[in-house]
Amino acid sequence: MKAIYTLLLLLFVTFTSFAQQGITGKARPAYKYEINFDVSSKIGSSIISTPFLKHVIFRKISATQKDSFRYYDGILLGIVKPSDGNVTFGPGYIQSLSKKYRVATISDSSDIQVIAYGITPNNKNFFKYHVILDDKKELTPWTTPRDFEQQFEAERLYAVLWKGKALAKQVYVEVYDTRDFDTREGVLLNWNLKTKELPHVAAMWASKKYTKKGVQMQVDYNFRKDSLNSPFFSKFNTEYNYPEELHFRQNDFGEFRIYLDLLPGTFYSTTIKKIINDSISEYRYASYKSANPLLSIQEDVFAAPGNYEIEIYNVHGEEDEEGTKKQRIRIPVRVFPPPPKETTFTLKQMVPYAAAATLVAAFVFYLYYRSNKRKIAGIEMEKQISKLRLQSVRNQLNPHFVYNALAGIQNLLNKNDNRRANEYLTRFSRISRRVLEDAEKDLVTIEDEVKLLNDYLQMEQMRFGFEYSIQVDEAIDQTNTEIPAMLLQPFVENAVKHAMPAVADGCIGIALEKRGKSILVKIRDNGKGFNVHSASGTGSALSKNRISLLNEVYSNTPMILDVQSGEDGTTILLTLNDWLA
Repeated sequence: MKAIYTLLLLLFVTFTSFAQQGITGKARPAYKYEINFDVSSKIGSSIISTPFLKHVIFRKISATQKDSFRYYDGILLGIVKPSDGNVTFGPGYIQSLSKKYRVATISDSSDIQVIAYGITPNNKNFFKYHVILDDKKELTPWTTPRDFEQQFEAERLYAVLWKGKALAKQVYVEVYDTRDFDTREGVLLNWNLKTKELPHVAAMWASKKYTKKGVQMQVDYNFRKDSLNSPFFSKFNTEYNYPEELHFRQNDFGEFRIYLDLLPGTFYSTTIKKIINDSISEYRYASYKSANPLLSIQEDVFAAPGNYEIEIYNVHGEEDEEGTKKQRIRIPVRVFPPPPKETTFTLKQMVPYAAAATLVAAFVFYLYYRSNKRKIAGIEMEKQISKLRLQSVRNQLNPHFVYNALAGIQNLLNKNDNRRANEYLTRFSRISRRVLEDAEKDLVTIEDEVKLLNDYLQMEQMRFGFEYSIQVDEAIDQTNTEIPAMLLQPFVENAVKHAMPAVADGCIGIALEKRGKSILVKIRDNGKGFNVHSASGTGSALSKNRISLLNEVYSNTPMILDVQSGEDGTTILLTLNDWLA
């Protein structure tokens, strides 16, 4: 009887199995290999169980669950591993210029293939690849892919870039498109590398969630080197990029996050303990042998006021004689009690205090206003005096310019060159009219100053036949940037008057360059130079005196004059500090 029941049970199980296959279709077989593509940012998938390699070129749309083809024309670099192989991705990544490539860590003796889906015999000449062992030996120099296969039910041939294993070693594979170097992929195969370096902190921040007008809000605070005036820390470790101590009030933050810059093969452990006294501590958080670069610390770890310590170290780091890791990231944390609740007062209680505070504030403001009024009046008087002196110097410069121009006209008339004398006189009248129009202006645009210099230099070219150039940095807005009127003309005039008659092929170069928020003016000639310390020309003395007075008026943006002169010419360097907004 028992045998009959057993036979009936076996028949029921067999029938159920066939019925299920009839409903669901052919059962999916177990595959020997898996292929991992880093294509999550390209086509929405990252791991493909072979032999469904064709699934790389499409994915399901979640809304309709219909197949939608999404072709990718670049290089899909795949890592083929046995299904039972112990292969993980990370920790860390490998940097190649602007690209970051994956690190595949193989913890057993699995054979690995690196394939390039998208490279076929028809387009192979457009691609190059190389293979490097342990960052020392080039197994395959840059070359065109030669080996192609069509395994795993692939829809088309693909290139095989590397096969095999390298126990306790590293293999680096990189491939690129010769038509566009930005189209390149790579991978570092790491057979159980154990890096001993202490990880660097890439970023560290804390967040606080709160509700405002019924809306959930979140604010993030970054602990960076440039935040040394932060209320939460005062010292910073620049070598490993983390604050050497933290202090904040309970409930100031809801979550701490630390993002570590992990080298290939880096595994780290983290402990957070509350220091009870010198000999007793309570562990609040611990993780061991992690390869995840993001460390998240929840609010309940620092749930109570007191002293804490965050400690991060490399699992494979060097140890001292007592078995303690030599290198560790230690961050002492001091959590203060929350601020006491504010005491509330009634309006009746606050009125006397408010009235007294208002009277005191009004009296202090009166004293401050009276004192500042005197200071402001004194400063304004000094500025007016400086402006009057500056106008006086400018009025002396204008006759100096006119005298030199008239001497030029006389020189041409003495040579009986009436045509050029007339042209000279025409340009001189235009320059004079412009100077008279700007006589009441303290500042003119760089565009107008350049026009004045062009007219003047073209006028003087008739006398001396020299060459000149004026260049203005494109980063300077000539139309809207103003400088003191006729600031550069006296220096250019000196170059024409003293340098050009002394050389056969005279040349004057003028350049205005943007240096941060400052403007650097360079005026260079190829004359025979002069003794800077013993020069006594009227124009030079007036120009220096004018710059000194301008520095009194524009004290927040001082000008620096540097005159360099030698046998090969003279260079005027005039810096207008912080002149650009």
